[in-house]
Amino acid sequence: MLGGRWFAKHYRFAVQSVLTLAATVVASSFVCHLFSSGGFYFFSGRYTDPTLAEFGARIAKHYPSSLGTLAFYVATAAIIHIVVKALSASRKQTA
Repeated sequence: MLGGRWFAKHYRFAVQSVLTLAATVVASSFVCHLFSSGGFYFFSGRYTDPTLAEFGARIAKHYPSSLGTLAFYVATAAIIHIVVKALSASRKQTA
């Protein structure tokens, strides 16, 4: 949520915003992944002897697929946003 608010303050409809969006998504989702996976790993009782080293290995294994799924949804939303903006600008020019 904080990543989205930060991005909204820095957003401009420009190509450079894609890089800013990508960096924001990666950083924000990583923090969220640490909290959710870390909470489950350390506090669920499912793992008998949780260690930071094993947790790091689990993050390295599972985070890329989580990020890939999130990237698909963010890219879909970004494409829809670009199309709507383009259509809106086109209507303003013809009116």
